[in-house]
Amino acid sequence: MNTNEYRTFRSLVISLVLATDMANHASLIERMSTYFFFRETNATTSAADSKTLLQTILHAADISNATKPWPIYVQSAEKIMEEFFVQGDLEKINYEDDKPTFDRETTDITQLQIGFITHIVHPTVIQLGFFLFEIEFFFSFSFLV
Repeated sequence: MNTNEYRTFRSLVISLVLATDMANHASLIERMSTYFFFRETNATTSAADSKTLLQTILHAADISNATKPWPIYVQSAEKIMEEFFVQGDLEKINYEDDKPTFDRETTDITQLQIGFITHIVHPTVIQLGFFLFEIEFFFSFSFLV
């Protein structure tokens, strides 16, 4: 791998890792929606489109605990919530910061998980579903030739 290829690869990996940050969720889903909206009129795919797709796939994997069988989902949700609560405990002590999501005394975990599935997981899965449908459609015709 030459220096230019290394830089390109490193940049891609960094962008993929950053795509797992929940602060980027809305813009990532919007970019995927835009991609499919314009895909109907433009058959070409740019490097930026490919990068967005890779970011969405990794983001979906990162939030996929809600798509697992119930016992696995519950276990992972409990671990994630405990991580949030420890962070909230430390922020209360060190920064006198009170984030409702991270407060173990007041957080309604059930409502938080419903919101997570409704507003985060569902839109991501829908966007990936469009992509998977497109791939299935492509492959169903490519073998006929």
